[in-house]
Amino acid sequence: MKQIQKINLSALHNEEAFGFFSLVKEEMKNLPADPEEGVAPLKEVKVGFTTKLTTYDEVLESSGKMKSTEAVEKADAMADEAWGATNMYVKALTRHPDDMIRNAALPYAEVFEKYGNPTQMALNKELGVLQNLCTDLEALEDDTMLNFGPWKEYIVETTGLLMAAMQAQADEKSQVQVGSVKQSRLEVESAYRDLVDKVNVVAAYEGDAAYATFIDHLNAMIDRQKVILKTRATNSKKKEKKA
Repeated sequence: MKQIQKINLSALHNEEAFGFFSLVKEEMKNLPADPEEGVAPLKEVKVGFTTKLTTYDEVLESSGKMKSTEAVEKADAMADEAWGATNMYVKALTRHPDDMIRNAALPYAEVFEKYGNPTQMALNKELGVLQNLCTDLEALEDDTMLNFGPWKEYIVETTGLLMAAMQAQADEKSQVQVGSVKQSRLEVESAYRDLVDKVNVVAAYEGDAAYATFIDHLNAMIDRQKVILKTRATNSKKKEKKA
């Protein structure tokens, strides 16, 4: 007798959970159609799951439209401009007609070459690279003939503003998730369990022939997700050991 296996839903990330539940909804087409008359044992749980999933989708979408997003975009643009302008200034110094200035600029150019172009990276990685670049620049001895001080202050300041904006966004996102997203997530998880329990009961009572495709496909999805969760847990343990 085929039955749908269990999965630890709480271990899924929010977007990951939404993707899983969306696939479940797609697979519901493999369940027997509800009769126009008489008993429809799965109708209520199917409607309940679909309704809760729609609400979860709407809450996730609204949580992505945070006030802090605009501030992050503005700070990112400022940091990109600061890096680009400062990098160009250093490159110009390395082509200066005065040999002393060219040579004095080389350590600064090496720092920029070391990290590459962070403006083309994902935001979290960009911030990390900019912070490391700023640390290296601040470690260099100031050479007054290069007049690099204002440029260093420029890139350090804009990197700090980007970090502050991203931290504010993380705080806002955390507050949203603790509230409406968490509640909606719990409700769709409950609706999913109701659906699974009902399918398992009906399949056991009526025989699993009409439910086999849905059960097999859902179990395959669950197996794939369990592999992802296991890999994630293993990687997490490895990071903890290194730390």
